[in-house]
Amino acid sequence: MKHFATIAAIVLITICAAAQDQYKFANHGISCSQLVNEWHDQNLYTAAHEAKPDIVLYMLSFAQAYPTDITNSIVAEAMGFENLGVFTTVDKGNGYIRGELQTELTTTLQMCYWRCNDGILIAVAIQGDEYTDDRECDSDHDSDSEKDNGDCECRGDDGITVNINDLMFFKILSDEALWRPITPQALCGRTFDFSNYEIVLPQEGKDIELRATTKGPASYRLTFNGTAFTTTPL
Repeated sequence: MKHFATIAAIVLITICAAAQDQYKFANHGISCSQLVNEWHDQNLYTAAHEAKPDIVLYMLSFAQAYPTDITNSIVAEAMGFENLGVFTTVDKGNGYIRGELQTELTTTLQMCYWRCNDGILIAVAIQGDEYTDDRECDSDHDSDSEKDNGDCECRGDDGITVNINDLMFFKILSDEALWRPITPQALCGRTFDFSNYEIVLPQEGKDIELRATTKGPASYRLTFNGTAFTTTPL
């Protein structure tokens, strides 16, 4: 099928570390920090036209648009290639996938989807911390923006890290392959500082849970009603 070439390209990128003594692969990946700074207003495409795309194809499509270490690793693992750095859960029946990349800093990424009357709604949640450079911690950082998950923590010899907790939605209309970005604010009617939460997408059921990890903010359940989410305290 048409997406086989894309799959092969992504797999080659993800297994390059294991074969680096024998081969050289092009690696034009992006950081997770770049991903969460870009995905609020960028469209992407489903990698191939399928009668019933599954969660692995949706993840492949997302990894093609955002080739980070964790997205590429999840795709390779989901396709059966050994990747010792990532631990994955792939539940095609329930439309859920999760990967955890364990290096010096742990990153997790989840994806699920809901069927709607006019298409598919996809949710992607990313969580963790990432090393960054000084330029992303300068005084020009806009801490008042809607998306403010780029708070840097400069820790001397421990390096510089940036929190990358974020949640984003994409709508795919029936008979289309185009992903249309929709912010949590648009679907929930309010904003969240996701750096204060563990984001739990549903492997079963339809509700998202935001579990507070810091003192102050309440925990919430986001219940999908077919078009948007109602927000109630946990």
